[in-house]
Amino acid sequence: MKLFNKTTNNALIAVLLGIILYVVLLSGASILRYKVFRASAFDMAIEIQNIWNTSHGRLLEDSINLGFIIPRFWVAHWEFIFIPLAGLFRLFPSPLTILIVQTIVLASGAIPIYWLAKDKLKNHFAAVCFAYAYLLYPAMQNANLADVHGLTFVTPMLLFAFYFLQKRNLKLFSLFAFLSLLCREDASLILFMFGLYSIFVLKEKKLGVAVSGISIFWFLVFLKRTAIRSMIGLPPIPTPQGITGHWDHLKAVFDNPFYIVDHLAKKYNIRYFINLFAPVGFLSLLSPLTLILAAPTFSINLLSDWVYAHDIQHQYTSTITPIIFISTIYGLKNVSSLIEKKFSVQTNKVRLLKTIIHYCVPIGVVALSVTFCVFKSNVFKVYSLKVTEHHKTIDKVISLIPTEASLCAETHLAPHAAMRRELYVFPQHMNKVDFVLYDFNARQVRLWTKPGFGLQPSFPVNSYIRQLLSDRDYGILHYEDGVILFKRGFDYDEGLRKLAIAQKAEIPHFLHKSINDEISCIGYDNHEGSTMWSYSPKTGVVIRKMIHFTIYWAGSLKEARDIDFVFNIRNAQHSYFFSKSPVFGLYPTSKWREGEIIRDEIFWEVPQDIQTGRFSVFVSAKDKNKKTVSVYLFEVK
Repeated sequence: MKLFNKTTNNALIAVLLGIILYVVLLSGASILRYKVFRASAFDMAIEIQNIWNTSHGRLLEDSINLGFIIPRFWVAHWEFIFIPLAGLFRLFPSPLTILIVQTIVLASGAIPIYWLAKDKLKNHFAAVCFAYAYLLYPAMQNANLADVHGLTFVTPMLLFAFYFLQKRNLKLFSLFAFLSLLCREDASLILFMFGLYSIFVLKEKKLGVAVSGISIFWFLVFLKRTAIRSMIGLPPIPTPQGITGHWDHLKAVFDNPFYIVDHLAKKYNIRYFINLFAPVGFLSLLSPLTLILAAPTFSINLLSDWVYAHDIQHQYTSTITPIIFISTIYGLKNVSSLIEKKFSVQTNKVRLLKTIIHYCVPIGVVALSVTFCVFKSNVFKVYSLKVTEHHKTIDKVISLIPTEASLCAETHLAPHAAMRRELYVFPQHMNKVDFVLYDFNARQVRLWTKPGFGLQPSFPVNSYIRQLLSDRDYGILHYEDGVILFKRGFDYDEGLRKLAIAQKAEIPHFLHKSINDEISCIGYDNHEGSTMWSYSPKTGVVIRKMIHFTIYWAGSLKEARDIDFVFNIRNAQHSYFFSKSPVFGLYPTSKWREGEIIRDEIFWEVPQDIQTGRFSVFVSAKDKNKKTVSVYLFEVK
């Protein structure tokens, strides 16, 4: 403790060491998360495409949201912070560049927290503790790991802005307030509150009026951006019907006063409140004059019908986090001031109380932060992931797609191919683009495909992919380990053979099970089962479970005929049958040649009324000409 009380330099060095450690660990986690394909088209691919386009002279262009190329600021958020970042991206053109920069910027927020705590508490040790608590804060770490967002950059900008505001340093306050506005429109609401704080608390009326006026003007212009677009003669933007924005639910507050009560009573909002304030020991609540600065966006998050707005897993806490830490520091300052007023004489009891406040309370905050970090931060989940050969295969296939080509890609593949002008999320424009990229063997949880703004649950095999597999305008340029790349104009029959014909070296498990005297199963690949879910505000979460395996067939029919296979998947309590034509019905047995190994992907949705577990797989041939029996193959889970 005395070490930090000796000089400011020692304490600041301790803070900088914490920042360096954070940058190393969180950059590593962000990069690993990206490399194992946990990033999503929404919003990682969108933001990388924005930055890449800007670095090539096309200001914040995006093609994903609406399915056509348009500058993002006309239809979505104002994330102008990506304009200066595009210059750095031009020098180091990789999504990893932005992930690292985002981490460094977020970590820098520990510096104004240290400065503010040092000034208000007059204690270097407490200041270091609060800086470390910030670096350990689960909501901040999770925002760091949740792809790339302009909003995520706002946390340190607001911290610097507030610090220089209360120091009356107008130039530096203006700089960081301006940078905050560039991050996203949400920042203007917090800066509006900063203006009110200047008027009523700091007694800087002229500054406060200017700050609040500029901030609310910025936000109102954002809300009226489509009308402004029309006023300057630009054509209207054809947005799909039923689209709801991040701010639309505010209208419901005026239409139905009970809307607020209904939402505040939700269990997830109670959890949200605890997860935000408990890591700092609820000290923020002791400084209502500063905590109220977060009221606009905190209220919006609580009232939002967007499920992610009231959790700590995403970027939506980014404007609230700085206010929580500012209020934590001021809360402890208020307790200290109260003791000084009550006990004017410095007795041993007073000194003990002040020692507890300045040393024990910050230690307790750090201890709480560590505890919540362990249980609520996603960094530990990310570091449990590993880059597999399947991930490397995807990267190899993506490298076959020219940058100038238009692409439709599945949501978890899109961020890795986002450095292009035309990128869409499957199945958007799947029959118009140059290339379509899909992955049958995705290990990650599949959330949605997103045609326009209509969210639809999607299994690996669905009507869209079946339609594309039958589209003779597209041929399969490459197929490997479930990763399939379609190219417009490529020979369809040649591509189909790439999908259907396997090599012996790729078979992980060999079998020698004859289905009849002409066809046998020579191997299989038992893929990891997937749990897929979709969310509906009305019905809640719907869980869908899937089993996926690959069968490798061999055989040559003495007379050409098409044979289907009947699979029986069963356990001790249940038995299910389904019939299937080989290779999605596109490469029937009548086409099989002697010596070929046929690759057949099998997907089965587990009925919702049973638990997943171990199932035995049996198969028989549906053949009118020959007698077949049910043959046991293997177990799946």
